[in-house]
This record gives sequence, C-alpha cells and structure tokens, in this order.
Amino acid sequence: MAQKKTDALNLSLLILALTLEISFSHAVKLNVALIVLALGFLGWRRALEA
Repeated sequence: MAQKKTDALNLSLLILALTLEISFSHAVKLNVALIVLALGFLGWRRALEA
C-alpha cells in the first residue's frame, strides 16, 4: 500500500515539474518575443525620424 502511495506521489511531482518547465519555457519565449518586438518598434521609429 505504501509503495503505491509513493508511486502516485512521484508521478504527481513529475507531472508538476513538467508543467512548470513547460510554462517556464513558454514564458521565456513570450519574453523574448516581446523584447524583439520592442527593439523592432524602436528601430522602426528611429528609421522614420531619420
């Protein structure tokens, strides 16, 4: 019985870790996209002003 409980706990921890990793990498991609957009926007504004 105790072994089953441990397996279930390990599985839920693994799922939690995977979920966090996926959301973390997604957030990083989102941040990179926002930074690229901001830099592109600034470059575009400078090009217009020049």
